[in-house]
Amino acid sequence: MSRIKCIIWSDFLSSLKQNHWLTTGERWLRSGFGARYIRIEAEYILNFFEMIGLLVRRGYLDATDVWNCFSYWMFNVYADLREDIEQERRDDDTYYADFCDLIERLRQIEKKEGGNSDNPSREEITDFWRDESKLKTGSPVHRRWRRKKKVKEGEHN
Repeated sequence: MSRIKCIIWSDFLSSLKQNHWLTTGERWLRSGFGARYIRIEAEYILNFFEMIGLLVRRGYLDATDVWNCFSYWMFNVYADLREDIEQERRDDDTYYADFCDLIERLRQIEKKEGGNSDNPSREEITDFWRDESKLKTGSPVHRRWRRKKKVKEGEHN
């Protein structure tokens, strides 16, 4: 991982610890997500992804590297908070513009790589948040997914 990626990820994890998001994930499950309201914790996550989008747009990060490292989280967060993001953007189209543009780029990469994880179901989103809520502060974050591959005609899973 490049130095800038390590710094960004370190800053993000520090922000999560300071704001107790990792230890309050269970509240998300009990209180609801996305369309109901955006909590302060969601804004920290969206702001982090917006910063990643800005860095990709300016050429400091490679979109394929971001897809490889962050797409699982970005696709789930975007799918869950999409309505809220769109509402914010109706008032000001610059809100999360870099994150939204990045999501479209990541979808193109996902398609090119033969995956279809870019549009998670409600059940997959709920499982995503449930898994995130079980993380302990300071524990290593592992990728917790297998890329779903599109099944070609005539092939079986």
